[in-house]
Amino acid sequence: MFRLIGVSLLLATLGLSQNVSASEENWFEVEVYVFSRQAADSEQWPEQAVPADTRKAIDLITPVVSTDVSGLNSALNGCTAADWATRPDWCNQQMLQTSRTHPEQVPVTIGAAQETYANTDESAVLLADSQSQFQELISKVSREPGVTGLLHMTWQENMKPRRQAKPIRLYAGKDFGKNYRADGSVIEADNDLVQHFTYLNDFLTQDSEDPVWQLDGTLNIYLNHWLYIETDLVLREEGDKTLAKPEPELTEQSVVADDTAEEAKQVPYLYAIHMKQNRRVRSNEMHYFDHPKLGLLIQIRKMEQPSEREVNQESEASVTGQ
Repeated sequence: MFRLIGVSLLLATLGLSQNVSASEENWFEVEVYVFSRQAADSEQWPEQAVPADTRKAIDLITPVVSTDVSGLNSALNGCTAADWATRPDWCNQQMLQTSRTHPEQVPVTIGAAQETYANTDESAVLLADSQSQFQELISKVSREPGVTGLLHMTWQENMKPRRQAKPIRLYAGKDFGKNYRADGSVIEADNDLVQHFTYLNDFLTQDSEDPVWQLDGTLNIYLNHWLYIETDLVLREEGDKTLAKPEPELTEQSVVADDTAEEAKQVPYLYAIHMKQNRRVRSNEMHYFDHPKLGLLIQIRKMEQPSEREVNQESEASVTGQ
């Protein structure tokens, strides 16, 4: 009897180990299409431009769009896809320590140079455009009035619980960095105008050479019995901002009526329009995230797990070898 109990416990333990191992591998294929759309002029956007926080996100785009200049090639080659997935902070630091250049406009379609598939030691891998499935859908959406495509990309990702999940960085469109700072202030502005702006924390301050993308932010997908999608995207849009008339300094010698007081001023400003949403979704279904200025189409598809693919490849190789 005790022997049977021991065998039962052993089988239960083995079964538990198998379940834990299986739970560690939850790969899905993700395809997204982000587009901007015209909104009514009556929309009011925040007066303070808060950039997207992408410091801990996995960056699948930069290795594709960056131009090889002095020091950049070694930095990119030193940072594999697995490195970007597992230690993005280190990779970003490597990028900051090198001379690099980026395009003034990011291509709408971002894809790997050739068809590729995830490996068990990776967290996310960018796929080629030939592996995407949205071509017909994008063609239909693009014909809608006021729609401008920003980003289309497909990747495979190992979904984790929320505390372990790492977001994917999405950025696209035009670089406003030559004319505007990340806080929205215009670079050519006089110092007496710049001081009217409320600046953000030091970690959000950028040099004028750093890009300020038209679209920037993160897409976080995590698994908690269900799949969840969190969007934290920022669309930058040029406009004018009215600077409040400065309050006069009151002193004993101040005059009640001062005809020399400054009037309110209009200055160019780069607004930051946020799209923050969280939604529970089902795999293989098409999902649409709506916003007055943005639209996001996304599909999370079931796929062959990398471990299964590797086993199948080994089996095919052994058969071919026979």
